Amino acid sequence: MHLSIGLHRFAVLAPTIALLAGVLLSPGCGFAVADDDAPESRYLRGLRERRLFTIAETYCLDRLSSEDLLPYERAELTVELSRTFVAHAMQRAGQEQSELWARAQSVVDEQLESDPDNPRVDLVKLQTLLVPAARGGMLRRQSELFPFNEQLRSSALELLQQAAARLRDFETALHDDGQRRRPPTARQIADGAFTAAERENLVEEAEFRTAVAHLEIARLLPAGVERTAALHEAETRFQNLARPGHGADRMWTSRLLRIVVARLQSDFDQARLLADGLLSSDPPGSIRTGATAEQVRIDIDRGRPDEALTRLLDASRQPEGLSGELRALHVEAMLAARKTAVEKGDDDLAAGLWEEAERICAGTDGVWGARCRILLETARQLDRYGPKIAPAVLAGRAAYQNGDLTSAIAHYSAAIDALAAEDGDSLRAELLLNRASMFLEQADYESASDDYAAAARFADAPGAAQAHLMHVFCLGKLWEARPTQARREAYSSGLEEHRGRFAEQPTFDNATWMLAAFEEARQQWTVALSLYASIPVEHAYRREARARTAALYERILQRLAELGQPADEWEDQAVRELTEMLDELPLPPRPLEPSDAQLCLSLARILLNHRNPDYADADALLDRVLASSRAVRIPTGDRSPPDLPEWERIEHTALQLRILSLAGQQRLRDAQEIVDGLTVDDAHVLLSVLNGLADVAESVGPERKRAMGRLQLNAAQRLDEHRDQLDAAEQRLLDDCLAQAYAALDRPNDALAVYERLLDASPGDRSLLRAAAELSGGMDGPEQLQTAKSYWRRLEASEKPGSGPWLDARWHVAETALRLGELEECRKLLQVTRLLYPDLGGPATAERYADLENRLSAAEE
Repeated sequence: MHLSIGLHRFAVLAPTIALLAGVLLSPGCGFAVADDDAPESRYLRGLRERRLFTIAETYCLDRLSSEDLLPYERAELTVELSRTFVAHAMQRAGQEQSELWARAQSVVDEQLESDPDNPRVDLVKLQTLLVPAARGGMLRRQSELFPFNEQLRSSALELLQQAAARLRDFETALHDDGQRRRPPTARQIADGAFTAAERENLVEEAEFRTAVAHLEIARLLPAGVERTAALHEAETRFQNLARPGHGADRMWTSRLLRIVVARLQSDFDQARLLADGLLSSDPPGSIRTGATAEQVRIDIDRGRPDEALTRLLDASRQPEGLSGELRALHVEAMLAARKTAVEKGDDDLAAGLWEEAERICAGTDGVWGARCRILLETARQLDRYGPKIAPAVLAGRAAYQNGDLTSAIAHYSAAIDALAAEDGDSLRAELLLNRASMFLEQADYESASDDYAAAARFADAPGAAQAHLMHVFCLGKLWEARPTQARREAYSSGLEEHRGRFAEQPTFDNATWMLAAFEEARQQWTVALSLYASIPVEHAYRREARARTAALYERILQRLAELGQPADEWEDQAVRELTEMLDELPLPPRPLEPSDAQLCLSLARILLNHRNPDYADADALLDRVLASSRAVRIPTGDRSPPDLPEWERIEHTALQLRILSLAGQQRLRDAQEIVDGLTVDDAHVLLSVLNGLADVAESVGPERKRAMGRLQLNAAQRLDEHRDQLDAAEQRLLDDCLAQAYAALDRPNDALAVYERLLDASPGDRSLLRAAAELSGGMDGPEQLQTAKSYWRRLEASEKPGSGPWLDARWHVAETALRLGELEECRKLLQVTRLLYPDLGGPATAERYADLENRLSAAEE
């Protein structure tokens, strides 16, 4: 059974007197004008006061979904729902809070749009104005907690000024409408029209909310004409509403807020008079607490913290003790008294007051506890920086926390400029470091570099080292952005200077790391290797240095291979140094870190490509990498979640390399199992595996030849699906591997088809011609032999007559003719060749020709 809002006795606004910092907690939640408000309003208000927002929201939404509601009941429930969303938003933060504010506004906006002729439409209109006013009030209170957050203050001021203007217009419109409107008939009242008393209450509520909005605006403004005007607007309305006959709750609160206005006008005598008069009138408890709080604020504002402390002591003796607001004021009064004690040189008293303020703060929870902590922190900053500099520093921190780097930098610049010579180098260095970090976030590396360099001149030894290192880091970022010679030299010399000046500081090894990376980027690989090797084992960058060392050895060996230069010494050095580094890795079963796994992969590749491949050692390294990959996928309570995507890439590489390490150990079945389940993550890695398999195939015995061929073919076909990831040379190598695999499986026609496709694209490629000729010549059919002879002739025509390659190709043409039974052609070729080149290119070639002549003679007999 639903509670019902009274048809004739509707209370326009719900009674709430929850105060925060002397201002109504929830201006959008409503305010009572009578004690006989309807049961449904009391029920929902009670839920809000107990913070049972979800229950209240669900109740309203369920009721609003009913089609039996009368229009005025729907308007009333919609306003109650909006008030609930407002109260709920006050208790939340972030995205959830934003969504609640939006819902609070949208429900009344939609009601107003859908039913503009509702008899309670003015109630809905008022709520549409109170939502932004409530939001502005909340932001104003937050700005009081964070007084140096300019953006928060500006946002609150904008909302409140807009709300105050609209409320003022609404207040005027209501008043004018009341002058013209005839009293409602009994029938109209039955249909939900406001009674004369209810409409008067609504007008007074609009007046009250307008006054509150102006007071909130005044709290945000500095002393001046605008603030004076806002306080006048508030005082005029509160004075009227503070008279008897305007509803008890509104009257008491208006009397309280008149004290606030007088205090903000610095009319302390009037404020004191109003406070004494209010307290002597036996007000409700919350009003009494608010009045006491205002008396304390008056004492503090007048520079009389001792009187404030005495007043708070008296209040603490009351049965209810000190509220959160009064406890925060107690801390504020303590700090004001401490300031006086410091000025008088009474250090013992100042220390005692500080300790007591900290004790009170520790026992205060909620928003007032936050207020206490901010007061203490502000006092600390005043002690540290002094009254001239502290406000700029605090404003800079607030702007930084709000994400406004430009304003933060401006505030810190003002603080740095305000520093006097006697303020000390340490303080100057601290401010410079803070501003430099902001420049760094803005990627303004030049300004950051200058600040870090300046800080390094002022800071003590450890701080100077860190500041100088950051200065050099910024020089490096400038070089990366525009790698000119001047910037390269500045960065290089900066690193060398750091290593010279701060050799005993922890930053020395960081500079070494940076210099190693710099030399590696400049392709000064041997210098980089030496620098990486010098980083101590215990240093945080040592693990990465091992991985970079391994990668550099691979690049050096690859480069030597491209240049056709001997690499034996480099191969042996790489294996020796990287093997020694394995001793630094954690022992099994503890898994490797990704960078350690990269070291193992690099060493495994080097062992597999070595002139004397060590397949067993390479396989052991790969097995350990794979074991680590499996281990990190099992969640544990003492290890942060691993970088699974990186481990997936590492695992795929290790599996592909393991095909080769297993094949090299003649474990072809195990290798085939990997190929069958392979996911190609890096086509280049699998291509190098295929190339290695070709070398392994040469050492495989006849009984394993076909198994090796199947392994090669399966791997090659998997890679062929990712051909587009390879460049032209790599695609050619893939096709060679495919052809070799076909040949190993006695599928020469398939192999020959691969070569023919390649020759169509590169008809003059001698290596392709030779491979195709050898393949087709290995078959005995006349058609295949004719094909072989044509390939040998094309190869012969591409070589210089009389050269070694030419004589080899001519020999193959003649030999193929002999196998085809073309004896006369074979004889002529041999005779002409011997006539033109009697020495036949040397003893070895001459011996081959003599052997072929003997075979011809035997065939002719």
